[in-house]
Amino acid sequence: MPLPARARAHPVVAAAVLAGSLLVGMEGRVAGAASADEPPSPDWAAVTNCKPLSLHGSLANPRPGDLFLRSGTTTCDQAEVEVTADAVAGVFTASFDLRYPAALVKYTGFSLGPLLLRAPVATKPLCLVQESSPGSLQVTMTRFAPDRGVSAEGGETLLVLKFARVAPGSGDVDFNLDPASPVAEKIVDDAGSAVAARFGPGHGLKLSVYQR
Repeated sequence: MPLPARARAHPVVAAAVLAGSLLVGMEGRVAGAASADEPPSPDWAAVTNCKPLSLHGSLANPRPGDLFLRSGTTTCDQAEVEVTADAVAGVFTASFDLRYPAALVKYTGFSLGPLLLRAPVATKPLCLVQESSPGSLQVTMTRFAPDRGVSAEGGETLLVLKFARVAPGSGDVDFNLDPASPVAEKIVDDAGSAVAARFGPGHGLKLSVYQR
């Protein structure tokens, strides 16, 4: 039985209404979409235009036996300092202290570098980092018997020290070679004998923190 003309008109009207709604929705999305030519929002611009913290090594040409600091990963707010050994043989225990500009950055933590973790490792090496006062770190790290000492082939990382920005400025990050400093800089082998190693002078980094 054919439908009355009035009934047949309802689907047509409904389809027209649906199509109109879709068109309005599409126009709304297109109008609200950001153009590739539009500048980023202020917050995004602040993130993308920042300048990462800068670390420049003072030791241009490390030699076998040098312990020195080199730049790790840096961002606008954080920096990593790698304590590095260049061709140092028989590393079992290392101790040193380090100074940094506390007005510019703050110490936030550390991670072990790959050198002391080199296999075979029966016991995970121990690392103690103490901040005796802002700007001064004391470090002791060691493997445990029956694990033996390890040798750095070229420049290998002992430890990664992590810092976060406080204020803009420039300063030095370096080993504290003052005889009156809390920790004597030294490397010891698995027999307890001192290993020849140089911690300075001039084995640190120049740090620059830029204005946000």
